[in-house]
Amino acid sequence: MQLPNAIFNPAKIQRIGIILADKKAGPFELHLDYIRTYGKGQGQGSKAEPAPTPTPSTATDAQATKLNLIATLEADGRFTTFKKALDTAHLTVFFQWDNPLTLFVPTDAAFAKLPKESLTDLMLPENKDQLVALLSQHVAPGNYNVSTALAAPQIKPVKGEKLQVQIDQGMLQANHSTILEADILCSDGIIHAIDSVIVAEPTS
Repeated sequence: MQLPNAIFNPAKIQRIGIILADKKAGPFELHLDYIRTYGKGQGQGSKAEPAPTPTPSTATDAQATKLNLIATLEADGRFTTFKKALDTAHLTVFFQWDNPLTLFVPTDAAFAKLPKESLTDLMLPENKDQLVALLSQHVAPGNYNVSTALAAPQIKPVKGEKLQVQIDQGMLQANHSTILEADILCSDGIIHAIDSVIVAEPTS
């Protein structure tokens, strides 16, 4: 990456930090429209030109267009069972609060691993408390992206067993579930797609 001297004076730049994150392995391209410097006297050469006006494709505008958690679940296509369970348990209103949430969401394929009769029974009105408890195990207050989750000793969900995110044999895991896709960013939180339903460990 080469920066034009007319805009940046290399003698005055002390440090440039760029954090790269990609959810999928493989090559990718990075395009920078502009770089804004912070700090008194940094990046202000005598021939400096005004920074270009940000375009609608800047990160700020992109963040503003993110869907919320519920809309993301609906639009993704992999989480229809989880969304149906939220509706059945009347928990959708829970996501209208202002506080951010982190969801560890089993995919439809993950729910399909459960015995069919067990999932059917959970959806019955008389088993609402059990369904609420199961879903609450997958929801944690706060924003836990992968870096934050790995740094946290444990994550306390709304209800149930504490969650631990770790790397085991090269796989990113939440308890015993593998995280298939991490850091699906929403306007009011984060979704991590997992390959199995998280259940409380049996007590001895």
